[in-house]
Amino acid sequence: MVTWDRMDNARGYDIRSRLEGMTEWWSEGAVYPNTWASWHSWVTDGMTWEYQVRTVGNKDDRSPWSDTVTVTAYPETAPGPINIIVQPSGDDAIQFCWVPVEGYPVDRYATIVWDLDTEGALTDTRAYPAGAGARVDSLKPGHRYGCWVSTYVSLNSGVTGKLMIAGGFPAAAREVIVGRGAPTSSPKNLQCTYIDTATIELKWDRMEYAAGYGIYSRSIKNNTPFELLGTTTDTRQSIGLLFPSA
Repeated sequence: MVTWDRMDNARGYDIRSRLEGMTEWWSEGAVYPNTWASWHSWVTDGMTWEYQVRTVGNKDDRSPWSDTVTVTAYPETAPGPINIIVQPSGDDAIQFCWVPVEGYPVDRYATIVWDLDTEGALTDTRAYPAGAGARVDSLKPGHRYGCWVSTYVSLNSGVTGKLMIAGGFPAAAREVIVGRGAPTSSPKNLQCTYIDTATIELKWDRMEYAAGYGIYSRSIKNNTPFELLGTTTDTRQSIGLLFPSA
């Protein structure tokens, strides 16, 4: 939280922030609601942030920016849950499930979805009692959505001393295409290109309604089972650090 002395003749305040060491300001805008304090959420442990504030007057009148203050974040909020599984449900919904977070007094969870196919769309955040799943409905069929889950814990405010609900940094899940089920077949025309002694590139044809692709590999030499290397929404992927003849 950033605070400053109240100016009796101020009509409002602007605040801007950046990570220590950056030359450009990462975020700048009006303080809302109009008060002499500002929260900065979704920070990660050990990162140092810089802030400046200025006074807003009539119309476009602005004071010079204040001196810079710095603070290092040591958040007491809970991390997002692990093993988040998302899948389309019905014609207009996404079903979430996850492993509950342990070791923190989690008060509730929040799902966050973002319509990636609508220009200028805002994120849609919905809160749920502490548990291991949720259903988000009233979404647009056929649209691709980014998905996250965050946790909230009850903390005493260091400014007011009162209980507040503080949200942690969201954990990402895979993207989902609403109203579509599992793909009817695997990707076609898979090709492997040699890049160097330890790197290859895979590419394949785009599959209609595929929300993404999983990359699996195994060692023929050691006859190991296939393991998931990662996922992508692209139709090509470079894979490095491969051992020759493995």
